[in-house]
Amino acid sequence: MKKVLAILLATAMVLSLSVAAFATVPSTLSGAELDGDESGDVIVNVKDKNGNEITGTKVYKVTITWEDLVFTFKADQEADEILWDPDTHTYNITGKWYVGDTQTNEIENAVKLANHSNAEVTYGFKFENALEASPKLSQLTSGVTAELTGTTEGTLASAEGTAYADAPAAAVDVEVDEDAIPTKLQEFTVDTVIVTLTK
Repeated sequence: MKKVLAILLATAMVLSLSVAAFATVPSTLSGAELDGDESGDVIVNVKDKNGNEITGTKVYKVTITWEDLVFTFKADQEADEILWDPDTHTYNITGKWYVGDTQTNEIENAVKLANHSNAEVTYGFKFENALEASPKLSQLTSGVTAELTGTTEGTLASAEGTAYADAPAAAVDVEVDEDAIPTKLQEFTVDTVIVTLTK
């Protein structure tokens, strides 16, 4: 014999529109003890306040979070040692890439998705100025290319049956070419990460 107490609270988020849907538990079930069928399962039909059965409305909510997508190139030379070559349009610099204070050319989990929907969601990551041959590679910008690493497209399963913190998730890393030498000495945008979501 199984005891069942059912409460349904669904919050729908589609694009920027929030819709709240509530379903009440029939008073005949409140605190009731229900017998299971041969398999031991108890089937409860939840109805709305007008007596209509809930038919499994799909509710979508996907969160997108991202790290500070800033790379810094630190030159080996002092400022007064950096010279411009007008014949090659390059500076005489060498150096290394950093993210914050860490020497690295990669930002792990740069853009992350979590599916809190009760339905699966198909996702995709790409660069706005991606090479035609690969959405993972950006066009060369100011002597620098970037790459998306990890799974750039797929499907996130429904979050039904999972804890909020364990929602189906996906992430992509962003890295710049470790050997790239910038041809500009000021800030510039290498590329923009585009996230697509379809249901």
